[in-house]
Amino acid sequence: MRIMILGAAAAAAFALAACGNNAATDAPAADAASFPSLAAASYRAEAVSTAADGKQTRVVQIRSGPKTRMEFASEQGAVVMLFDSAAQSAHAIMPAQRMAIRLAAGGPDAFAVSDPSQIWSAGAQGATPTHTGACAVAGETGAEWTVVKEGAAPNVACVTGDGIILRLRQGDRVTWEAVSVSRGPQDPQLFVVPAGYALQDFSAMSPAGSDQADPAAPAGAPGAISREEAIRMAQDMAEKAKRSQ
Repeated sequence: MRIMILGAAAAAAFALAACGNNAATDAPAADAASFPSLAAASYRAEAVSTAADGKQTRVVQIRSGPKTRMEFASEQGAVVMLFDSAAQSAHAIMPAQRMAIRLAAGGPDAFAVSDPSQIWSAGAQGATPTHTGACAVAGETGAEWTVVKEGAAPNVACVTGDGIILRLRQGDRVTWEAVSVSRGPQDPQLFVVPAGYALQDFSAMSPAGSDQADPAAPAGAPGAISREEAIRMAQDMAEKAKRSQ
């Protein structure tokens, strides 16, 4: 199931408490002996995400341990996605409608712009990453890790010693590349649904690539709804409610 997240305008005001120095000399040295945890560091990164069709999207990724905030622009406006791997939760926020949508968590996310740690974990599932050299991106240094699966292009990640993904590559195609990285504590309010927002729950749908997803299920069947469809349905509901007032 192919999933594309499209949303309305992003929140107009939020605090970014990104502190610290982004110089490579301040980053922990990459340890070639073991793959680092991707859910430990706190940082703000700007990056470029490249889709399979070559379309590039500028992304702001804000992370605090297991919690991730992704901000990017779609054709319909700005999008804010919230992920919490510890709580197994995912939300799409639509400030224009003052609405949030609870989405299914788990499994790889196949929409245009995803959390790079989810992309890597999906590609590396069932395999052991192999250290294949050193790398440098956006003024940061890291270790390059490769996963090779039969019949698939190699997945390669450039990762700092403290678990920040600097670059992802599938074969010769770069899918994620950091432009800048700033380490430091992040405002906890960046990772929660704003108070007063209406909440629509579409978490019962099966995420793409999950064990529950049924590839034979017809479009529109329970469990077969895509995240794009869920957001459009919620937007339609909000517009109808507004017109009925």
